[in-house]
Amino acid sequence: MIQVEYSIDMVRLKTRVYNSIFRDFIVKNLDLNPTVTYWTNFKYSGYRHNWRIEQGPLTFEYLDDGGDVKRSYIGQDYSYWLGFHHNSEKPTEVHNLVIEFNPNKCLPHGLLDLILKTFFNTLSIEVVSVDVAIDIPININRLIIDKYRKHTYKLFDNGGDDKTHYLGKGDGRIKIYNKARELGIDGDLTRYEISKDIRLPIASVIEDGYEFEAELVPVSCLEGKNIEFEDKTLSALFWAVVEGYPVSELSRVYKDKIRKLIKDYTELEFDKKKISHTIRTWFQGYTEIYIKC
Repeated sequence: MIQVEYSIDMVRLKTRVYNSIFRDFIVKNLDLNPTVTYWTNFKYSGYRHNWRIEQGPLTFEYLDDGGDVKRSYIGQDYSYWLGFHHNSEKPTEVHNLVIEFNPNKCLPHGLLDLILKTFFNTLSIEVVSVDVAIDIPININRLIIDKYRKHTYKLFDNGGDDKTHYLGKGDGRIKIYNKARELGIDGDLTRYEISKDIRLPIASVIEDGYEFEAELVPVSCLEGKNIEFEDKTLSALFWAVVEGYPVSELSRVYKDKIRKLIKDYTELEFDKKKISHTIRTWFQGYTEIYIKC
């Protein structure tokens, strides 16, 4: 069985903040900061006030053997988003504050660390959504990607293995792409990302009983499998699918037969228990750093 790795690729947290308190924070930390971009949004589904914040890697200074000051860096440049006062909210003294950041890229230091410590520091903080990343050590061209029960599907194909698949919209949407190309590394690595609404307080997410609930569209790899068929039509359709023909374009009878064969012979499976554990463990770590118990 092919081993895959799970991680948290994006987190959105929400809390309630008094206008006066957050206004004071804006004046002191955001208004005159050259790394902060501010804009307003008046769409009903958006947040009135928005900030895109850019930060650099964590930097250390040290003296070398010659007594010269040297610098060492951890991480890379990254950015994250902060939103305040959802447009659906009535004007009051308290409004929603949300932050969205990628834990794989954003190191918790500097302004990000200050924001999390100041506003996102209790067990009642709501986990709005997470993106779960599943890294598959297989080239994207060797995978069978079936839109399954997703109503929407888009493929952006730039030739070769430079492909990105989008399945579904909104809660539960999935993106599958060549992660090795994005990172500029040798070897084969496909990233499967699923965006899932959680809408639970951190206190609930860190409990042992927390379970990730989402429909995972199966992705399969059958390379090297020796499968024999008596049904010549089924054989032809099966290998056509292996080479990239969409399962969704088959008749209902053969669609069911092909999907069963793929399920029976694939070397690739996703484990919801491991996904639940990954989410729970990440937020337990967050709690140890930021939550005031």
